[in-house]
Amino acid sequence: MQGASRALAATCKGALRWAVMKRVPAVLLWAGLALFVLGAGNWWVGSQKVQEHAILLAQFDGGAGVVPHEDFPNLSATTNRGLLQAFRVPFGRAAATRQKLEFYRTVEFGGRVLMLLGVLALVLSVILSRRKWTGGRFSFSGAK
Repeated sequence: MQGASRALAATCKGALRWAVMKRVPAVLLWAGLALFVLGAGNWWVGSQKVQEHAILLAQFDGGAGVVPHEDFPNLSATTNRGLLQAFRVPFGRAAATRQKLEFYRTVEFGGRVLMLLGVLALVLSVILSRRKWTGGRFSFSGAK
């Protein structure tokens, strides 16, 4: 009686393994497509918004005139611009624009990562779909 139950358990385990392995490529295919499309959308929206906010930030940075630095021997144009930036630009709008710019750069990078994960899932799906589960080992579909 124990031999029959062990054989039934082994058969069920093998059938379950076969059923799972049969569905894995399809799940990976749909997951890969979803990740790829989501990543492409994030990358595109992020890049558009980065360009938009970079233009706005450039307008903030170059908006007001800076006192000439020739009268001050310890200042250069770069240090003068850096020191007086808080007085030239409304701080709240510039800071908010910088924060949005950094957020959209993160969205753009996240889109690239999602696209990479999607491509990896698609490649794995293709590899697994070209193989079949036979007798406890993987073999190419053409080999017997």
